Amino acid sequence: MRRLLSVAALMLVWGCAELLGLDKYGSGEESGPAPSTSVGSGGGGAGGGPITMPAEVCTDGVDNDNDGAIDCEDDACANHDCLPAPPAGWIGPVALAIGDPSAIPSCAGGGAEFEGGSGTAYVPLAECPCTCNATPTLTCTGHYDLHDDVNCQLASFSGSTTNCANVMFVAKYIFASITSGNDGTCGVTSTDPPPGGVTWPMMARGCAATAGKGCGDGVCVSQPAGFDRLCIYSPGDVVCPSGDYTERSVVERYVLANDTRGCDTPCTCASFDAACSGSLTVYDTMGCTGNSTWLAIDGCTYSGFDVGSVEYVPVVSGTCVPGARTPIGDAGAFDTTTVCCKPR
Repeated sequence: MRRLLSVAALMLVWGCAELLGLDKYGSGEESGPAPSTSVGSGGGGAGGGPITMPAEVCTDGVDNDNDGAIDCEDDACANHDCLPAPPAGWIGPVALAIGDPSAIPSCAGGGAEFEGGSGTAYVPLAECPCTCNATPTLTCTGHYDLHDDVNCQLASFSGSTTNCANVMFVAKYIFASITSGNDGTCGVTSTDPPPGGVTWPMMARGCAATAGKGCGDGVCVSQPAGFDRLCIYSPGDVVCPSGDYTERSVVERYVLANDTRGCDTPCTCASFDAACSGSLTVYDTMGCTGNSTWLAIDGCTYSGFDVGSVEYVPVVSGTCVPGARTPIGDAGAFDTTTVCCKPR
């Protein structure tokens, strides 16, 4: 009878062990991935192994390792800090990095909360070039008076041309002159470039910091690698709130609509000493071909033949001088974000 009771008790224990899955620890069978934290070990002989629990995640608000401590309360989260929750009107916490743009780390898992320039902005003046045509533009005309007398006193036929004119007139004495139709105009040959880019000595980037619990009314956060400090921020240029976040910096961003840089006046070009000159030539046939004679300007010239056509080749002289210009305006107001950080 006693032997039967012992066998029954042994079977009952084995059944309970199988039901609870404890037989697998004693048999060496695998039961899935091993948790990361050991909480004890089995005593089942050579086949026994550690019984483990998950490691604590310090920013999820959960007691992952079941030790009764959540996030920053847990000793495993010693590398995290308890920070006050952002006051009304402020956003955070964020991890802030300030430095050379090429060395600023990116935000893990998404875009930045804010980024922009840090330090004193460099705003180059507007460029105000002004260049003109090399010589003025003039309307030049060659005039010719055909005469029968050697002194060019008795005018028989008069005409003018800006290039070649057919005449076919029986006369061998010609008085030539040149006139200009205006005082000369000068064209502008330059255009104003857009204002130069605004730059800052350093760049600032703020990335959202994952916040956990275990800090009462505060938040449990860690400072990611490559970031300078933990902060809160608010749009605009404002003072930091009282409390732990006392180190203030302002992040600035350029706004094209606020840029008023330019030049005080448009580019203008003035004409100086503009004058027409050139040469007039008579030919014995039409079309300004054949035998020819060059005419003295403002004098009487004997051609030696009856005039068939007259050609005027104009020459314009003078200079074009650009007007003076001065840069004005500035880059205007920047879009700003105030960042207040816990001192390091």
